[in-house]
Amino acid sequence: MFNYEKLNALINEKGIKKTALAEKIGKNQSIFTDWKKGKSEPKEEYIEIIASLLDTTVAYLTDQTDQKEKPTTELSGERLENFNLFVRKLKEHGLDLDTASEQDIDCWINIISSAKSVFDK
Repeated sequence: MFNYEKLNALINEKGIKKTALAEKIGKNQSIFTDWKKGKSEPKEEYIEIIASLLDTTVAYLTDQTDQKEKPTTELSGERLENFNLFVRKLKEHGLDLDTASEQDIDCWINIISSAKSVFDK
């Protein structure tokens, strides 16, 4: 379910005008009042656009998570080392990044991180 309070807090936090957001989804600013009062719910496509503009996720705006920021995909430090290890392991098994989905890659990086921390003890 859409959470207007989270949306409003993000709008205020980022200093974005509701008129600008409304324009991006092709609606009048009064749509926010309707959402606030529960007269209507935003379409999923509107939530996706707004989430992108506010640098958050649909899951956050629909109360599926409390993580406000988008998950990072930046590779640096230990995460980069784990990624490189993953790529080497793929190659050892005759695979490459083209055959692995982004979710698979992220999953394996997390597994490798966990395994390294266990073996480093």
